[in-house]
Amino acid sequence: MAESVAAPHPPHRVGRRRTLTSEETIEKRREDQTDLLGRRAVELSRFYGGKIETVPKVPVRSMHDFSLWYSPGVAEVSRAIHADPDLVFELTGRWNTVAIATDGTRVLGLGNVGPAAALPVMEGKALLFKFLGGVDAIPIPIQASSPAEFMNTVEGISPAFGGINLEDIASPKCFAILEELTKRLEIPVWHDDQLGTAAATVAGLINALTLTRRSVKETRTVLLGAGAANLVTARILITRPRPAQADPGRPEGGPARRAGRRRRALRPQPVEVPARTQDERRWTYGRLRPRDRRSGRSDRRVDPDPRNRPTRPCASDEP
Repeated sequence: MAESVAAPHPPHRVGRRRTLTSEETIEKRREDQTDLLGRRAVELSRFYGGKIETVPKVPVRSMHDFSLWYSPGVAEVSRAIHADPDLVFELTGRWNTVAIATDGTRVLGLGNVGPAAALPVMEGKALLFKFLGGVDAIPIPIQASSPAEFMNTVEGISPAFGGINLEDIASPKCFAILEELTKRLEIPVWHDDQLGTAAATVAGLINALTLTRRSVKETRTVLLGAGAANLVTARILITRPRPAQADPGRPEGGPARRAGRRRRALRPQPVEVPARTQDERRWTYGRLRPRDRRSGRSDRRVDPDPRNRPTRPCASDEP
């Protein structure tokens, strides 16, 4: 009787992993970097407890200084502003303070996350204002059930600010809010998602047309979508004033002259700005102390009046 032979087992098949294309590899690497940055941002936000803080700009050397900067000395400042309301921009920090107002209905790529979740983004915007422009910006997320309530809140707090920066407000109500607040308030009102993006886009377009010696009226511009930024960009392009002289997009002359104009498009000529006599050199930046270098704080100001300067230097000021 013949013995039965077991059939050989089929070889084990090892599944091959699909090789990622170069585009997929780059995309995955970007996602990993984004996740890493997100985790690191949460850790640092917990460590520092926010991104910004309020620090005094005036010297405080003793308890007597509080009588100068606060009661009773501050009463005379209030009387002066009451007599001439325009003095508020000279006697207070309103001239250099901006409110970053949002309702959190369209925060970056997150959508409608609410005012509380929008606060970290507004703090980051305030950091940009201070670090890049030297402007004091205050994040103000507003819990509002309607555009009218939001506008009333912004109008109510406007006496404390020299400008209003609207941020991350959903469309289409952002258009009506910007238009209405511009009518109500005497200070500048700016919507970053509309005016900021449109200004940067149009500036880049004009610069590119200048470098390629073309004109706006001879170029077809495509705006993909009808969002807040694109609508304002289209409005600027349509209503852009035409220069009375020859079209700067077509410079005449030899190669040297054309090259010179192209360089000026990228590197504009300096503009002389007249100095304000009252505000000129009201204070100067002091040199950084060692602890300021570690903290990154670079706006320690020194009062030019010798009577208000400390009588003894700080120990940390020693080289």
